[in-house]
Amino acid sequence: MKKLWLKCFCMLLVAILFGCGGGGGGGGSGDLTTQILTGISQDTDFAEGPGDPPIPAFVITDHGVSQGSTATIRYRANGTIERIDIKTDYVDLSWSATDDIINNDRPFVYAGDKDVLKFGVFYNPLHPAADPWAYQTFGAWADARPIDAGTVGALSVGTPTPGDAIPDGVIGEVIPFTGHSAGIYTTSDGTAAYVTESAVSVGVNFEQQELLFQTSGTTLTNIQTGLDWDVDPPNLEVTGILKYIAGENAFTGAVTANGATGGMTGTSTGQFYGPAAEELGGVFSLTGADELEHYSGAYGAAQ
Repeated sequence: MKKLWLKCFCMLLVAILFGCGGGGGGGGSGDLTTQILTGISQDTDFAEGPGDPPIPAFVITDHGVSQGSTATIRYRANGTIERIDIKTDYVDLSWSATDDIINNDRPFVYAGDKDVLKFGVFYNPLHPAADPWAYQTFGAWADARPIDAGTVGALSVGTPTPGDAIPDGVIGEVIPFTGHSAGIYTTSDGTAAYVTESAVSVGVNFEQQELLFQTSGTTLTNIQTGLDWDVDPPNLEVTGILKYIAGENAFTGAVTANGATGGMTGTSTGQFYGPAAEELGGVFSLTGADELEHYSGAYGAAQ
């Protein structure tokens, strides 16, 4: 029997994750403002393995980092989101308050179609309770169409810092950046997917062109049931050292997390945002030791 999580999305999620806010999730239409933001994304395809039952449960194809990905976000006058369009080299997704469900109750905005086969989580810096970032934002998604395949991905978008405007730094000085992360975690048996939320801290040594990246307090919410994984969840705290070349606005490096299958490894890639690197953001993708457990996410942070 086929049992991919890609076939198991449940309408219960509409009531639990999206609550009673319905399509509007914040109301107040007013004037609409559209922002088109460009940045980087990382996309991963999932396909069911051959056979019945499938062996392996699914096959993962990580496409790596793409440049020039876009997020087009339509805001109402009160700062709530009315529509989100995502375009990368591998996906073209959209959610609208007219046809879909967009919950604007928190800075983390959840979006999904009415069958919850197309799910996204995005950070809205315009929410009253959000960190008031001025130059970037991020999001992650899972798309389970068709039912025997699908994609997960994440993107970081905004106004990048010119390479020659990144500070030179002071010897021994580490600048703290703090922020948030969101992602999609899939279990190694292919039966469940979770949306994650985390705090992010990044210590940036501009003089050494080095960033110490870590997430903390990660929560997991089952996309199928809307329930939190409270008892013995996998440790998805991501850590790594990222580096960049002086004069170039692109940092990358290896990242790790414990996960559930003996350790997850992968990479994170990002860039600075703002006129003088006031903010930063990026994406990451990790795979478990069994090559089936997977975690895709994105993050943003500011000084």
